[in-house]
Amino acid sequence: LTDKAPFKVIYLHGLVRDGEGQKMSKTKGNVIDPLEIMGIYGTDALRYALITGASPGQDVPLSTDRIEASRNFANKLWNSGRYLLGNLANLEREE
Repeated sequence: LTDKAPFKVIYLHGLVRDGEGQKMSKTKGNVIDPLEIMGIYGTDALRYALITGASPGQDVPLSTDRIEASRNFANKLWNSGRYLLGNLANLEREE
């Protein structure tokens, strides 16, 4: 009608599915409550699990096992960073 495109960029994404690949549904009872998951595993773990499982246009499989693995990975990164920062102070500067 206006001879203009309504959007310049369109992003497509898939559905968030449970660990068995089923569509999440309240009637099936397989919905994961994000607020509950963030309270248990942390927000970064949930974000990382969603981002690493997302390919453009593909469905995202999500399970508590995957979120737990994401939390463990984030914890390893945190501990590695703390170890490095703690030991950088002990290094002598080379001139």
